[in-house]
Amino acid sequence: MRRRSRAVLASGAMRTWKWLAGLSAIAVLAVAAAGCGNSESPQEKWANSICGPIMDWKGDVTNAADNVRSAIKNPSSESVQTITTEVDNAVQSTQTLENNLKSVGRPPTDNPESAEDIITGLRSSLQKSLNTAKSGAQNLQSSSNLNDVVTTITEVGSQLSGTVAQVQSAVTSLQQTSSELKKGIDDADSCKDLRGND
Repeated sequence: MRRRSRAVLASGAMRTWKWLAGLSAIAVLAVAAAGCGNSESPQEKWANSICGPIMDWKGDVTNAADNVRSAIKNPSSESVQTITTEVDNAVQSTQTLENNLKSVGRPPTDNPESAEDIITGLRSSLQKSLNTAKSGAQNLQSSSNLNDVVTTITEVGSQLSGTVAQVQSAVTSLQQTSSELKKGIDDADSCKDLRGND
């Protein structure tokens, strides 16, 4: 009787040990899978360092444009000041993006020169927009006539709209420099609304 009890206990202990071992193995695999899913490749990390600041800038410029349109559509005694403030915001955001792109490291790809040329061209375009916006902001500060303001803001808006399109084109061009950089941009969450169609 005792031997049978011992055998039952031993059998139960073995089943319990196997069950626990199985759970441990599943847990290890789950952690490993989670770790693999969360890791960024160097190309994806570089792409996020480009697209993140671009999306922030795009949001700032779009918001400023919406507020300017609203001020022009519903003119008031504060319209000129509102427009001036929004142009200043666009200037600051554009300068921030230009600085961010300047500090981005060399792209981790076999063909870094092509990608660097694209970023350099984009920075040049941003600098032109920045100069136009700064000039417009100075003109706005000395103007109290809404018609003059509208003329100035149209020029600034046209320059910034062109730059937004160039930014989109630049990200598409970056995808074409190498297959590894394309994959990095495709995998980068912040590039989702910027990358070209496959």
